[in-house]
Amino acid sequence: MTSLTAGSSVPTFLNDVAKSRLFWPLVLLVLAVSVRMSPLWQVARFDELYHVLAAEGWLAEGRPAIGTGEYWRAYLFTVLIAYFFDLFGTTIEVARLPSIIAGSLLVASVFVWTRARAGVLAAWIAALLLCFSPLEIAYSHFTRFYVLQALLFWLGSTALFKLVTAPGTDARESENRVDGSARRSAPILITAALLCFGVALHLQITTLIGLMGLAAWLAFGVLLPRLSRQPISARLPWIAASAALAVVVAIVALTTGFAADLLARYRVAETWAQAEADNVWYYVLLLLRHHPILWMFTPAALVVSFLANRKTTWLCASVFVIGFVLFSFGGMKGYRFIYFIMPFLFVIWGIALQAVAGSIKRHCLKAGETATAPLLARLRMPASCCGLFAVALVAAAAIGPPLARSAAILAGLTDTPLKLDDRWPEVSEAVKPWLTADRVVVSDSELHGLYYLGRLDFAVSRTALAGTSGNGPFSYDHRTGVSFANNAESMALIMDCFPRGLIVLTEDYWTREYSENSALAGFVAQRTTPVALPERFAMRALIWDGLPPERASACQPVYDARMPVTYARGSR
Repeated sequence: MTSLTAGSSVPTFLNDVAKSRLFWPLVLLVLAVSVRMSPLWQVARFDELYHVLAAEGWLAEGRPAIGTGEYWRAYLFTVLIAYFFDLFGTTIEVARLPSIIAGSLLVASVFVWTRARAGVLAAWIAALLLCFSPLEIAYSHFTRFYVLQALLFWLGSTALFKLVTAPGTDARESENRVDGSARRSAPILITAALLCFGVALHLQITTLIGLMGLAAWLAFGVLLPRLSRQPISARLPWIAASAALAVVVAIVALTTGFAADLLARYRVAETWAQAEADNVWYYVLLLLRHHPILWMFTPAALVVSFLANRKTTWLCASVFVIGFVLFSFGGMKGYRFIYFIMPFLFVIWGIALQAVAGSIKRHCLKAGETATAPLLARLRMPASCCGLFAVALVAAAAIGPPLARSAAILAGLTDTPLKLDDRWPEVSEAVKPWLTADRVVVSDSELHGLYYLGRLDFAVSRTALAGTSGNGPFSYDHRTGVSFANNAESMALIMDCFPRGLIVLTEDYWTREYSENSALAGFVAQRTTPVALPERFAMRALIWDGLPPERASACQPVYDARMPVTYARGSR
């Protein structure tokens, strides 16, 4: 009898687990982690190595050191990676774990909030789009702070939403209807929102654009509707206070130069990004390429979503639309910048598709019960099957393309976003005979050179001028301590003052017009001998062997600019 009771408790427990509100979020979390743990690409991208190298410097020296420099940007993220290194070892895969975890938690949290605010089907659609969108997967596999910024901004936004929409916050409600739990949770929500927004702003200043969207939602989606229901006498103090605050903020921003600084940073574009700086259609074309059907119908989806769920859509539309427009006119372009506003668009799509699917199902059921009843009876097919089939077709047509591309990426049938063709691990093995103490090492990708070659003396790149300083033939990068030869003259000084050397170049950057000018490329080709490398490596290795300089004193500035760094990491 006892064994029977014990055995019967197992299905009961599983049934209780399946009914739990946390069951499906946990399933989604496991699914998202599984998808993002796939080895999408092996070679680290350039920006990933800023945090990888700085995290190892943090563990070794207690500061984000790279070579003789320091990389302080988003240092909390670097410290987070350092803790992961301390726990699991110093590998690229471990460095990607914080982004993988943050991206997976974002999927689960989007599902939980959307289910509570809009319904189960909308939650599933939004969460699955976020989980399987090709670029969402790629950036969740990227050792950079964009995914963590997105998670923190989402949590802060939902905490703010709960704070201002909790029972009792609407002036129409009487005092005796104020929810006591809302009062008690208000300090927690305020603290959580401020903390999330503060850390997100530390990680990436573009968080300010998202905050502008939230401010617009608060003003036009929350405060203005509430004020419109108040008598004029009650509105005037609020209007006067808001106007005074706006004037004070404007005066402070203009007189302190804060506004001018923000505008300059808003329009600035790195050398490699200047081609798209004035392309206001960049994000339109990007989303059309990755989410073709959904993006074409986004205006209609906004209308349907607003009609179906006004309060939730106000928040999502304010953040996404304002952010999308502002990013489109900004200088720097790239999916990583709009990553943190994309969940809000997915929620809008979820709400709209849920509303459309419900309408289609009802019409199909009605048609099935009337016009096609005899046929369905012969086929022994209930009318509900037709409705469900129609809904499935709509969902497949809408969200099928991004899901199909993600499936192809994970199956290895198509290329992965952000993947590098440069085969640094293989090249580092191939050039080992020339990585001797009597040769200087030069590379056009200083972080890859440090990480994979373990040696670096100079870098050669015109794209690294931002963040560098110094007069004379060389520029100095305070983030890495590397000196840059930015033209043929400075490269000639290196070759004249060091009789033996090795240059490792990435084919992609070396052949770009903005990277190295033709004079520099021609000069290097004349003075060096290529090392035979397979074409599939997409890289070049060049060596030179000359005579010692006749006057060593003339080379002293070059010797001073040299940064001989031997980089030893705990694990390859």
